[in-house]
Amino acid sequence: MKKINLYILAFSLFIMSSCSDFLNTDPPTTVSDSNFYRTTGDAFTALVGCYDGLQIIWSGGGLPVYSEVLSDNAFAGGGYYDGYGYSMLDEFDKLTSPSDQSFYQNNWPDYYKAIYRCNVFLQKLDQIDWGTEPELRATYEAETKFIRAFLYFDMVRLWGNIPLITEPTTEIVPQANPDDVYKLIAEDLKFAAENLAALSYTAQPVSTHGRIT
Repeated sequence: MKKINLYILAFSLFIMSSCSDFLNTDPPTTVSDSNFYRTTGDAFTALVGCYDGLQIIWSGGGLPVYSEVLSDNAFAGGGYYDGYGYSMLDEFDKLTSPSDQSFYQNNWPDYYKAIYRCNVFLQKLDQIDWGTEPELRATYEAETKFIRAFLYFDMVRLWGNIPLITEPTTEIVPQANPDDVYKLIAEDLKFAAENLAALSYTAQPVSTHGRIT
C-alpha cells in the first residue's frame, strides 16, 4: 500500500510539472496577442480596426460640428425637444444647459481607444510575416500613422494639454506640452507623405476607396 501511495505521489508531481506547458498553448478558437499579428491578413484586419477608430470618436458629435458651433459661422440651437448643449457652446454660457457641462465626456475615452488601436498595430508590425508583399508594411504603417496624426490633431485642438501616448501602456501618462503633440503629428504626416501613393480618389481601385493616399 505504501508503495502504491509513492507511485501516486510521483505521478501527481509529474502531472503538475508538465501542466504549465500543457496549459500555455495558444487558444485555438479565440484571437489573442499570441496568435494574431502574424499574417498580412491579420495586418489588414488590424488596419481596418484603426480606420474604425475614426468612427468611434463621434460620440454624440465631433470636432467639425463643435468647431462650427463655437465659431461665427453658425448659430447653434435645436428643436423643441432637443437639448441645449449646442446653445451652451454657442453662447459660451454653462448656465444655458447645466446638464451638458461634460459635453466631451464620451469623446475623451473614445479618442484614446482609437489611439490605442493605432499604437498596438504599429508595435506589432515587426512580428508580421509580410512574405512576398514587403511593400505593404510601409503602406500600412503610413496609413496608421496618418490616422494617429488625425486623432491627435483633433485632440490637441479640443483640449490643449493632453497625454501624448505613442505605445500601448497601462501607466498614468502626464499631460504633454501641445508643441510636443504637434511635433508627433508632423512626424507621422511626413512619414505618411513619403510612403503613400499619390493617387486621387477616382484613380484608386474601387476596392480601396476611402483609404488614405
